[in-house]
Amino acid sequence: THPTITTNTKNGPYQGAKGNTITAGTHVPFIAYWEGRTPKGKVNDDLIDFTDFFPTLAEAGNGKIPADHPKDGRSFLPQITGKKGTPRDHIFCHYAPRWGKFGPARWAMDKKWKLYEDGRFFDLVNDEREKNPITTLTPEMEKAKARFQSVLSRMHNKSGS
Repeated sequence: THPTITTNTKNGPYQGAKGNTITAGTHVPFIAYWEGRTPKGKVNDDLIDFTDFFPTLAEAGNGKIPADHPKDGRSFLPQITGKKGTPRDHIFCHYAPRWGKFGPARWAMDKKWKLYEDGRFFDLVNDEREKNPITTLTPEMEKAKARFQSVLSRMHNKSGS
């Protein structure tokens, strides 16, 4: 939602953040309908990344992904058709918009934690607007942060930047 728009939700008013790296700026609802294949009224909160669309569409169309194509996405067709599938445990994002006044950023996240490449670490459940970076870590937080740091380091090495 555009930053000038405020939506009234069951949790109170929520200001849009389109273009920003916080969840309100990057989390987009996805609605799927495939007659006879998608269960009615089903809500799935699995993490889905943009890279997952290609393998999903290929699987839905019985297509084959070329062997030399990067294998960075996974199909979420099972989830669309009401099955469990193999949901992601995290997402990596390289955000470099070419519009607005936004700077580039990289982060790794799951449904609870988010670590930016610059070291900022957030509890998304209790701070979805990312206003209070965590500086004192519990053992659970340390484990999550280390896992995401590994993802960021691996992706940094892949890109060469």
